[in-house]
Amino acid sequence: SNFKDFFSESHTTLSKCIDRAANINEEQNIQELERDLSHISERSPASVECVFVTALCSINKRFLMMENAAKSAMDCLVDLTSREGDWFLEDMCLIAGVVIKLFALLANYDSDLMLHSAHKCLQAAYTQYKGLQELNLNFTSIILPEAIQTVQKEDPTVLSLIEELNQVIDSIPCKLSDLINQLQLHLRFVIMGMESPHENCRKIVANLRKGFESLVQSPDSADSLSPGQMLFMGFNGLFENLALGLNTLTAALASLNTPTSWRTVDQLKEAKKISALVFDASSRYILEDIFLVKRLQTMQELFNLCKTNATGFHGGLNSPLLPPDDDLLNRPVRVFTADYVSSMLLGVFSQTLAMTICLLLQKIGLNVTGEVEQRDIGAQNKVSLEELCRICVDGAVKRRQTSTTNLNQASNAMSYLENAYRRNELNRRLKQEMQRAEMIVQRLQLQLTAHYWLHEDVLSLIPPPPIIRSAFMMELRKKFTALATLQPKLSEAIEQQRSLILSSEQRLKWAAGANPALSEVMCAFETSVCINNEQLLLEQRMATMVGNMCNSVIQHEALRTRTSEALTNDTAFLQIVENWETSCYLSINMNTTLTPVEESLVKLIPPDPVLDLIWINKAETLISESVKTLLQQMEPQKALMFAAQDNMKVVIANVRAILAAHHRIMGDIRSLLKSMAKFEDSGLAGLVEYLTRYRAYTERLSAFIKSLLSVEDLSVDRAVLALQEIVTLQEETPGIYEDLLHFSMDGNGKSSNKRPPLIRQNSLCVSPKLGVPRDPQTGKAVQEKNAYAVSVWRRVRMKLEGRDPDPGGKCTVQEQVDWAINEATSLENLALLYEGWTPWV
Repeated sequence: SNFKDFFSESHTTLSKCIDRAANINEEQNIQELERDLSHISERSPASVECVFVTALCSINKRFLMMENAAKSAMDCLVDLTSREGDWFLEDMCLIAGVVIKLFALLANYDSDLMLHSAHKCLQAAYTQYKGLQELNLNFTSIILPEAIQTVQKEDPTVLSLIEELNQVIDSIPCKLSDLINQLQLHLRFVIMGMESPHENCRKIVANLRKGFESLVQSPDSADSLSPGQMLFMGFNGLFENLALGLNTLTAALASLNTPTSWRTVDQLKEAKKISALVFDASSRYILEDIFLVKRLQTMQELFNLCKTNATGFHGGLNSPLLPPDDDLLNRPVRVFTADYVSSMLLGVFSQTLAMTICLLLQKIGLNVTGEVEQRDIGAQNKVSLEELCRICVDGAVKRRQTSTTNLNQASNAMSYLENAYRRNELNRRLKQEMQRAEMIVQRLQLQLTAHYWLHEDVLSLIPPPPIIRSAFMMELRKKFTALATLQPKLSEAIEQQRSLILSSEQRLKWAAGANPALSEVMCAFETSVCINNEQLLLEQRMATMVGNMCNSVIQHEALRTRTSEALTNDTAFLQIVENWETSCYLSINMNTTLTPVEESLVKLIPPDPVLDLIWINKAETLISESVKTLLQQMEPQKALMFAAQDNMKVVIANVRAILAAHHRIMGDIRSLLKSMAKFEDSGLAGLVEYLTRYRAYTERLSAFIKSLLSVEDLSVDRAVLALQEIVTLQEETPGIYEDLLHFSMDGNGKSSNKRPPLIRQNSLCVSPKLGVPRDPQTGKAVQEKNAYAVSVWRRVRMKLEGRDPDPGGKCTVQEQVDWAINEATSLENLALLYEGWTPWV
């Protein structure tokens, strides 16, 4: 109901703005009125100048009255309004805008430096009022809706920056309100020229400024800005624009010097009384610190109100009874505006305008200084500016610079033109108010609708919001369908564009090759194409994101509304919850446990709702069908397995045949090795161990082949053991046959690739004196093998086999002949020959 009340109030405000705008007549032809006044000025320039000065004096008097009212309002300035209900700032901007437009009609004022400086001050002061007006307008139309929306949807970047802002504020040793009070006391001491005991507060503000500047510091790329950073930078940018305008105003005021005698002019004197402290350079820096703290206070209050509003929107136990309305949400910025006007701008515009009027009087021909000094000021100690204007007009009439008729014509034209300017400014302001009110109404309308849809179950008895759900969903579905239709067309258009671009690039390359001056055109074309492609890709991604979001919303709404599909899903969900409750109850109250087989059976066929005979029969049927299906699936696998076993037996038979051939080949070598093993001086160390290892290897291989051939049905375990045995045999086989080729090692275990040196051997013939060796048991003669003969026989055999001189490798006939020739012609071998043989002959 509170949201509906806010919506009704905003709608009423919008209606009032529309009625006021309708009551205002159409804009008068300002250009025509300006042209009439220009004609009068051509006939009688003095009459227009006199009327112009008189009009400015009257306007400044009204502006002074408004400033005095604002000064008297003090802390209530934020609530000060006119009889029509307009805020005080709107009326001040209206009058200041009329003055600026009237001043633009004055010609040849740039030649006067003082008058030109005064006009710059008026323009800068008006810019400040205009900036405050734009601050409130942009805050209401941009910052406030974005802050409310992001806080309501709990955007993490916004909440994070709000938390960082609170940390920066909490880092100072006092509250912001206490810091403002200390700065104001410090300002009083500075104004009075006394030593201030609150000087330390400016150091606190410096630390606060440093922390806040790091918080709102802009990143290198604008594309990387998060929603929180954009919100904070936009909000802070409104205040920064105001601060820049203040620097311009203070620079313009510094160039404006008021003569001492003119300070007794009533409007100058009254404006001086209420003038802001911005005229004093020493106090201006303290005011800047004060308004920096007030800026942070305004931002903190706004975000706290947005959090309260979001809590009320979502509902719950901690939600406020009355969420903040639009006036309360705008109040922090309005308070800042009122304080800014009161401390920075009061008296600036009126004082500058009074100074400008005096300069214009002097330009017309009135000696303002002389008139002020000749007058008996009296107890009031001031001279009326209106009286000076009247003296100026009378003097112009006496000097026949103008006439009463011309004055009346100029006065009427000036009055019409002033009213036209006023109505034009009022019309412009009402249009802004209408736009602002429309945005507020739209925001509250969306917020009311979202709140109603969020709490629809609770608010079912309340009348529905302005936006009807069914109509909204239908419109959303139409837009989504149209967008989904356009996406393929967009992809096709992109492909067509890409082909056209490739064709154009090819032609440009040809043209650039013929005319180098076209290289710049080609570079510009490529740059334009890149920018266009990036834009198209961005739009395509955005279209996809929007389409996905619309689809999600449509699906969500389809499930949450009472459609047949939604009701079915709700029923299924409630059944799941009920089953879960039953399972929890049974798990707590029953001690029996299920075996893994039973759990698998329950997962395979979930009971509905309990285990009974029907479920058992169903499980039996399903298991039987599953077993039958598995047996059918196993038949092809069995056939493949039997075929693999037959293939394995064929391969094993081939291996056995190869092994038999190997045994036949190794028969001669094995007998030779056995014979050589009997002689210790054969030079083959480790031969006995090798023969033992070789016999174990062959026996193991034969047994393995025999065991595989005897198997009828190979099981999985047997197959695994067979694979392990094959791996073991594969690892042993290279070592067996490599060791066989490396028995040319000498006694020291070193390779003897070279031929051993030639040495003289004893004859193998047995001397008759020594006798023939006999067997001691039988007495028969024993034939002894000559070791030298055995070694020669072995060398001959190795030569025939091509393994001389390297027993570890086998060489060809050509290689062996080359080696023999090299050995025969070797100087090392020839040096061992007997000199008497003269082998060199």
